[in-house]
Amino acid sequence: MERDDDPQANVQATRLTRRQEACIRIYGLPFLVVGGYPRFQYNGYWFSMVDPWPEYWANDWYDTDDVYVTYADNGYYLFDRRYPNVGMAINISM
Repeated sequence: MERDDDPQANVQATRLTRRQEACIRIYGLPFLVVGGYPRFQYNGYWFSMVDPWPEYWANDWYDTDDVYVTYADNGYYLFDRRYPNVGMAINISM
């Protein structure tokens, strides 16, 4: 699991690391799929998925579901509130 060492990116991720209390919906945020992996921009930082999302998630989960970021095991993970037991590894960059 790679982690961005940019302190500002880490602060930004910490703001999203409030579990379900700080959920955001990716819909409406700058969003790209690069090499089959989604990434979105939040407060000037890109949150890029390292892991593929599970096949059983809806194809439009990033438009319809609330997500949050958690720091664990020396890395950041994106969780979907609808599927809170599955986290996707993410990288954070400017």
